[in-house]
Amino acid sequence: MIISFHVFSQEQSVTVQTPSRVNTIELKFNLPSYTVKDTVLPSEYGVSQKFSYIEMDDDEYGIVDSVGFPLLPQLSIYINIPQNTTNFAVSLQNPQYQTIRIKRSILPAQEDIRKDSAVFNFSMDTAFYTSTNSFVGLNACILEEFWAFGEKGVTLSILPFTYNPSTGSVVVLKSAIVSISYSLDSLDFSKRNDSLCNPVVEDYLEHLFINYEASRSTRYWPLNFLIITAPEFESTIGYFANYKRNLGYDVSVVTTNLTGTNPISIKLYLQALYNSLITRPTYVLLVGDADKIPVSFGDNVNTINKPITDYDYTLLQGNDWISDVFLGRWPVSDVQELKNIINKTIFMEMNLSNTSKKATFIAGQGSIVMQPQFEAGHNYVVKKTFQPIGYQCKKLYQPSDPQVEQNLSNNPRYFIYSGHGSIWDWDNYTFTLNDSTLYHATNILFPFTFAFACKTGYFRYEYSICRHWIVHQNIGAVTYLGSSVSSWYLTDVVLEKKIFGNSYSDNYAIASVINNGKNKYRIYYWGGNVFFVKRYLRAYNLLGDPSICANGIGCLNNVYFYYNEFFPNGAYTEYHVSNEIKNFNTFHVNNGAIVHLQAGNEIILNNGFYAAEGADFTAIIAPCNSREENQSEFIPANNTETVQNQDIESVKLIQDNHSNVENNGMLIFPNPANQSFTISFTETQESVKQLCIFDMQGKIMLRQENLSDNTVNISNLPSGTYIVQVISKRGKEYTSKLVKE
Repeated sequence: MIISFHVFSQEQSVTVQTPSRVNTIELKFNLPSYTVKDTVLPSEYGVSQKFSYIEMDDDEYGIVDSVGFPLLPQLSIYINIPQNTTNFAVSLQNPQYQTIRIKRSILPAQEDIRKDSAVFNFSMDTAFYTSTNSFVGLNACILEEFWAFGEKGVTLSILPFTYNPSTGSVVVLKSAIVSISYSLDSLDFSKRNDSLCNPVVEDYLEHLFINYEASRSTRYWPLNFLIITAPEFESTIGYFANYKRNLGYDVSVVTTNLTGTNPISIKLYLQALYNSLITRPTYVLLVGDADKIPVSFGDNVNTINKPITDYDYTLLQGNDWISDVFLGRWPVSDVQELKNIINKTIFMEMNLSNTSKKATFIAGQGSIVMQPQFEAGHNYVVKKTFQPIGYQCKKLYQPSDPQVEQNLSNNPRYFIYSGHGSIWDWDNYTFTLNDSTLYHATNILFPFTFAFACKTGYFRYEYSICRHWIVHQNIGAVTYLGSSVSSWYLTDVVLEKKIFGNSYSDNYAIASVINNGKNKYRIYYWGGNVFFVKRYLRAYNLLGDPSICANGIGCLNNVYFYYNEFFPNGAYTEYHVSNEIKNFNTFHVNNGAIVHLQAGNEIILNNGFYAAEGADFTAIIAPCNSREENQSEFIPANNTETVQNQDIESVKLIQDNHSNVENNGMLIFPNPANQSFTISFTETQESVKQLCIFDMQGKIMLRQENLSDNTVNISNLPSGTYIVQVISKRGKEYTSKLVKE
């Protein structure tokens, strides 16, 4: 039970202002509105005493989390500082205070409850609560120095409430100028190069630091995308690496033959790349399960304080716990699983911008204490974040299997769960997505999936639920975030709120969203169990491409294939372009591969293009965002073939495995035809050795050999569009479209 007791209002915000002195950063602090409330602890604690606590109206505030001591609000923020700063000092100028009195004791902070073992131990430091001491005895301090993506920072904490239990009084800091002074070393060898700019990193740092001044340079340093793969996946990963290169990333693919196969050697390899701006990765993708690419930390028995994690690979500068790269993993065990997640990633990235904004929030079953907390994070982010930016939100609280399956089939972009869980399932077998719902759903979108639940992110185990979501073909998720060990119910709520809180945007890469959330989560707690916070940072790992975002790519302007493109059996790739697509090198679509090109103006496939029999290749001239069906075919040639500003229809190419298609030099007339058509060659010595006519599904409708007069009778063919394939007596192959009236 919660009862409002006092309400105090004050201007909200912490703002940066022009400093009055050199070597100083100044912030104007104004305490936002807050409410003093009365509360009774749940009966499970065995305490009937009523307490008071202070609730802030500003979502950025965290708590002073010293178990057994008063639970008080605090505000921690990240401050960007020059890279050669030392000797920090924090002071308050013109502080304004107010004293309030509270009849009941301030609620003592309690240890959070493990979801898989609910033990309610009440903690209260009776020595403090019977003393004349004050808590907390300071208003502002710097907790630490740190580095993030090459920038130096400090964590500043503002503690506006000081409580004295003997008098029941709280001294409230209403406003002040918070001044951070520092010294500068004479030399600064690590100063940022303002002549270069990485827009992804700059945007991230602007959201991390309250005072970051982004570079306005138009010269970008490379958007480096590093793929570390097990050797057996190196050839398969090629078409994904080229796809990312064609989107503008500078992609490097290395195997563990180069990086080594233990965590220390892999991190040393990353460190060497990070130490240079030119080679510094923005994104890192690990390709392989934990047996092929080891985790950076953790044991094999799922110990609560040693969660398996890749998080330590991201800590590349400074002795701190803020990531310096965006990292994800594809926990695949074989080539087919790798193709599955590549294909899902490309499909989602290219098509998300054309999909409806939908999000599903699932809360599992629990005790009378836990169940409201399973729902609390969802209720907050639906109202505060998702609905304001246009998402249709569906809440499934304590649902059945069919309800979950039906909603997954409704193609949400986000699928977010909170509740109990295990390595194998969500909600302790209430709905077992790994063997039923996940496979029965008919979704064609693969959502960004989050599980705020125990052990649901334990990706080391082959049959874990997180791997089921990621590695299977045409089902499941495009990315997945879950905890590799047991989680806590209040802390999971905090993490969900921070990931999808004030800094969230669906235009950000998913790893940026998660990193932002972890950074906010990290400073929510002050004075509490630091190891507990580190454990949570490690426990939640991103499975998926770290660069993909919830709005996808949208329309590219042009795509030029400068790299040799090879699409193996089972590969899927597509590009949507506003203007032009053109290849300059080898472009091979092998049997069983699917490649879809769609351009608004022009597609030019030069010499080097080849599509094998059994390949599914389409080239469509259509508006970039359209999914139109009424277009006609484009058959590329060995020589340059240009399709420009005309309606065409996608078709399967039917070709011989050993020769390229060439249609320059052959003419079909009349076309459209009724009863027959004639083939004419520009080379006078050419004649038809073999002719095949295919329908648009690739079925042979007519085959003839050694035509005497190059005239073909088609009176028995139904009306429609066909592909005519001709092999001449000189061994050349020609292909052209035919319309039968």
